[in-house]
Amino acid sequence: MANLSQWGKEVKKALIENDMTLKQLASECGYCVTTVSALINGRWAKPNYKEVAEKINSILKTKGLPPRPEVPTEDWCKSVKKALIEKNMTMNQLAEDVGFSRDRVSLTVNGHCMDKPVIKNINQLLHIEEPVSSSDT
Repeated sequence: MANLSQWGKEVKKALIENDMTLKQLASECGYCVTTVSALINGRWAKPNYKEVAEKINSILKTKGLPPRPEVPTEDWCKSVKKALIEKNMTMNQLAEDVGFSRDRVSLTVNGHCMDKPVIKNINQLLHIEEPVSSSDT
């Protein structure tokens, strides 16, 4: 929780105060649990992150927005997808082989979140050497 934003902390407190589960919150805002969890924990960077956060704020009466996190480079994402095609591997197989949920792996590979443990395992498994972020260059 060390990297949790102030907004994320407020949302988690509000969930407890409202005796609400993450699943209930996700259902109320109309998004999957993976999306809501990733946003709260600072891993969701799709362009609609503000829209999702505003729905959460409306339900929990919280304020503010989470900062938009860094995402993997487009080149890294393309390298992973190319490796999957070359190895005739599905996203489900990749997720199983790297030990994370399909949703978490898919969000990362599609450039919607920076999930370093997922990236590390993918790089090792597929031998990807492409820089993951602009700071890696």
